[in-house]
Amino acid sequence: MPDQSELDNMQSITCPVGLGDAVAFHYRTLHAAPGTLGPEVNLRRAVSFRYVGDDAVFASRPWRTSPPLEGNGLSFGDQLNDPRFPIVATR
Repeated sequence: MPDQSELDNMQSITCPVGLGDAVAFHYRTLHAAPGTLGPEVNLRRAVSFRYVGDDAVFASRPWRTSPPLEGNGLSFGDQLNDPRFPIVATR
């Protein structure tokens, strides 16, 4: 994570969205969203999809990931042959 002085010099892009809109970006993009206006306007719902190529392999991280991802039998470097990583498209 960049420190504040680096963030001040980076380009910031605002992307207004409405109900039903979707935003897609690279997983390493620093991103945020403002809080909702209060309990009576608590309409924000989010879902996150992560797609990887067929050459992706399992790797552990020294930091907390979101969602937390345990090996469940996978070791470092193993292909993602696991029900948690379904194939959604082929070439």
